[in-house]
Amino acid sequence: AAEVQLSWPRLAAREIYFGRSAAGRGVAYFFNATLFLNLLVTMALSIPEFEEEEFRAAEVFCLVAEFLCTCLFALELVIAIAASPKASLARAFDFVCLWPGAALVCCNFAFGQRRLWGRLEALAMFRAFRVMDMKCFRKQVAFIRHAAADSLGLMGTPGFLAVLVWIMSSSLFMFLENLHADEVPWAKNAQMSSMPSTLYWCCIFLIGEWAEVDFSYAGSRLSICYVLI
Repeated sequence: AAEVQLSWPRLAAREIYFGRSAAGRGVAYFFNATLFLNLLVTMALSIPEFEEEEFRAAEVFCLVAEFLCTCLFALELVIAIAASPKASLARAFDFVCLWPGAALVCCNFAFGQRRLWGRLEALAMFRAFRVMDMKCFRKQVAFIRHAAADSLGLMGTPGFLAVLVWIMSSSLFMFLENLHADEVPWAKNAQMSSMPSTLYWCCIFLIGEWAEVDFSYAGSRLSICYVLI
């Protein structure tokens, strides 16, 4: 009875947000498709060839699509707030995700600035996290969240050991590469000149991706040990 007294815009918003009717689910699926389309558009805008004049038309098309998608995301947020006015982290995240797309369009059409494009495109890609809030994935996301919360108490010791191995490995790589930097001209001591940069490279090594392959003799022996282990 209480729901009958609601205004028709709020009733329509609830039909869409909670998927209570076929039409509401259709609109929700349309917004979901818009999100996937927007991610493709944002990835397309990051292609270096778009900076060339011959691809200007395609770039403008993608920017117009980015603008339209941002407007649809704003409408989707209004619908979500109207359907469930209770404040939530998901709604706050949706609001924050509106700004990179708007800034990307403004930087191009209003100011003609490309200096911030890379950062704005990276921020716009954070919209991919909104997939977890889709109705079709909410059950699976809740299951994963509960499983992660239950196992969190058991991850302290393995996590500490993992960080310890990471730091010790980085220290060894930095020490050996700088100690034997004069042995070979291709020694990677420049990339491992500081602990933060060495932590970055060693993090890649420990997951099995050897982005750097030219080491000093001592560094290469250490690499072989880690590969075998």
